[in-house]
Amino acid sequence: MTILVTGGCGFIGSHVSVKLLESGFDVLIVDDFSNARRDVPRRIAKVAGRTPKVAEVDVNNLHVLRAALQGERIEGVVHLAGRKAVAESVAHPLSYYRTNVAGTLNVREAVGPCPFVFSSSATVYGRPARCPRPQRVQFDHRRSRPRRLGCAPRVLAAV
Repeated sequence: MTILVTGGCGFIGSHVSVKLLESGFDVLIVDDFSNARRDVPRRIAKVAGRTPKVAEVDVNNLHVLRAALQGERIEGVVHLAGRKAVAESVAHPLSYYRTNVAGTLNVREAVGPCPFVFSSSATVYGRPARCPRPQRVQFDHRRSRPRRLGCAPRVLAAV
């Protein structure tokens, strides 16, 4: 069973890839290396004892993404190829929409129907009443800023 891990050479993606490989899954990593080091696949293989397949692809390019998946039997996706820097999302919102919304739709279209895990962001928004914030505290969306990056999961949930 092959699992596609987009953003698989990033911090979270590399750890997910290691665990999947250790659990007996084959892993195909799709990453554009815009936020990852090129030696990560080798390091994943060293830790996991198995080598993932790697395709250097930007999820915004559906044609190249489809070509990278040709001949692969993808049975599940962990989609981690998203942008997450808050200040940058405010300065360049269209780039964030392109990757976090359109890129996600490209991945869904390229793989077809299969189990899909979507990681919306590595950022927590809002102004908590106290810090550090315990896990059980409810998030107050009315106090949330910025909304530009945070709305991508809501848009995708509607699709």
